[in-house]
Amino acid sequence: MSEANTEPDAFVKRQQQTAERFQALTTRLVSALSKGPMPNPQNEGPGIDLYLKTTAAWWQDMLTNPAKAMAQQTDFLENSMCAYSVAVSSAAGEETQAPQDDKRFAGEDWTGNLWFNYLARQYQVTSRAIRSAVEDLDGPPDTEWRRLRFFSDQIVNLMAPNNFLGSNLEALRHAVETEGESLLAGLENLVSDLEANDGALLVRLIDEEAFEVGGNIATPPGKVALRTRMLELI
Repeated sequence: MSEANTEPDAFVKRQQQTAERFQALTTRLVSALSKGPMPNPQNEGPGIDLYLKTTAAWWQDMLTNPAKAMAQQTDFLENSMCAYSVAVSSAAGEETQAPQDDKRFAGEDWTGNLWFNYLARQYQVTSRAIRSAVEDLDGPPDTEWRRLRFFSDQIVNLMAPNNFLGSNLEALRHAVETEGESLLAGLENLVSDLEANDGALLVRLIDEEAFEVGGNIATPPGKVALRTRMLELI
């Protein structure tokens, strides 16, 4: 068989193997998730009470000070138009700064591609608008306001475009270069973490097979160096 015919056959075989691995990992993923504990809404995010209090405070603030709400909307629209304009200028070869000097978007993928450059800039505009709206909100007690600020920050960070495969050009390129191997490796890590924790989504931070008592873990008797009401340091 000629070399020209061998290469396509090898590629097809690799794709078949990738598909089989993906199917096997998916089966393991479904099995692991089925063993997981039932989610507790109180632990998954803010309760409905926070949403109701925030909505009531926002409406009251808007009705008593409509000029502030109008200024916030105008500022958001102006910054959005500016983000698009700068992204277009950057794509045209003009010298522009990286999106707010954010390390998450400092790579060439985010600055050299018009769509991804704009996506990063618009995300930052929206993030600042959300945080500003929370900071300027009048009405909620201090405890509720701090809860609102905490959860809004979590949502803002969660929705960063680099957290999603479809909007992370670096991850997409790496997936193409490795013929999907990088995606399979990530799925393997997810499934392994779920299986190791009975279906609970807890990320393992160490290699559990890397340590051996008497090998790279010492076995001599320990001595308490510090004792407090909370802990003992041996």
